[in-house]
Amino acid sequence: EGEDVEEGGEEVEGEVAGWNNCTVAVVEGIKGALQRGPLSGVPMTNVKVRVEGIETDGGYDDKEAGTLRAAAAYAMGKIMREAKEGGEVELIEPIMSVNVSVSGDYIGAVLSDFSTRGGHIVEVASTGEGDKQGLVGRVPLKKILGYSTKLRSLTAGSGTFSAEY
Repeated sequence: EGEDVEEGGEEVEGEVAGWNNCTVAVVEGIKGALQRGPLSGVPMTNVKVRVEGIETDGGYDDKEAGTLRAAAAYAMGKIMREAKEGGEVELIEPIMSVNVSVSGDYIGAVLSDFSTRGGHIVEVASTGEGDKQGLVGRVPLKKILGYSTKLRSLTAGSGTFSAEY
């Protein structure tokens, strides 16, 4: 059952009589799966998982902790994949608004690089400064880090850019 929890957090709770090594192994497996979410392996946050019961065949031996941890991680992974397929999971990341100014000779290389960074191009237009072209777009923050070095490389040092959140 999914519920909202504190921003950026995760919570696993249960109504299992007598929390023991078996229960701890299951909770560890669930938390491990949440750290490798269904979207690009990004950790799941703001989610609450409720364990309502654990059944084992013929009891539980502490040596089986690894198996239980793996089984719980597999089950949680399956639940997350089903949620993803149902459109119930989305990746939330900071998106930057970016303005790039380059010579017309380099616009093709810059557009290509922008696309490989997962950028969405909003507009390409002349800046009114000679043959300079302006590119306005949106790109995930993690993909724009280090962009100034790449832009200098692509444009022989003539390109400039600004980004804001």
